[in-house]
Amino acid sequence: MLRFGCAVQRGRINNLSVEFDLPDAMALGPVFDVLPFEGPDGAGAASLLEAVVGDAKQEVRFFASGWFGGNGGPANSFTFGRAFTAEDRGALPRLQAVAELLTHGAGRLSWTVQNGARREAPLLAVFELNEADAASLRAAVAPCLPHGSR
Repeated sequence: MLRFGCAVQRGRINNLSVEFDLPDAMALGPVFDVLPFEGPDGAGAASLLEAVVGDAKQEVRFFASGWFGGNGGPANSFTFGRAFTAEDRGALPRLQAVAELLTHGAGRLSWTVQNGARREAPLLAVFELNEADAASLRAAVAPCLPHGSR
């Protein structure tokens, strides 16, 4: 499952976040070990988000960490995520551009996580979004987008 979140305090962006759940993450252990990325002291998973809607494309690179059993999921599910604040001057505008593009209609978001420990194939999660998904996303993130994008 893919989630974007927006938190605003006193009319200013507190954070814009993105997460995805990886069900039964431990089963991937032989080819992709999530343990190095767990918790606030985790290694940080080099990630690439790519959004495509029609002919338009936006992307952002960042490091994500993760946790087990988040959002009420099963204990063996692993959530990769990152919250961007105003201090993330380079990445926040790029994540805003990714989120804003996805609000325009049906599209696709790809999240690539580099396989840190083994230097093997990365993990690729692909999310197909329809018009209803785009409308829900727009409602969720609009306060965190630049004023001209709302």
